[in-house]
Amino acid sequence: MANAKATEFAGQHDNRYKIRIAAQPIDGKANDELLAFIAKQFKVAKTSVSVEKGSQSKLKLVKVVNPKLCPKIFEDSIFPKHKSVQEI
Repeated sequence: MANAKATEFAGQHDNRYKIRIAAQPIDGKANDELLAFIAKQFKVAKTSVSVEKGSQSKLKLVKVVNPKLCPKIFEDSIFPKHKSVQEI
């Protein structure tokens, strides 16, 4: 969602994560803002984040190389809670 007041996570919808972008989708500014935001969230350099698919679309596939941190919003989907041995 481009041209928002602030760049921030906006929740999850249909197994996708929504991010509000505080930049207009002109001359790649929204994509640049998205990559900078994702890099900051995962504690990596901006060069470690890329749009793999959908650079001209609202739906994007973003790749993060060697993330140093997993943002809280992703924890349950990336690291699902497993049952302990006692619960099995």
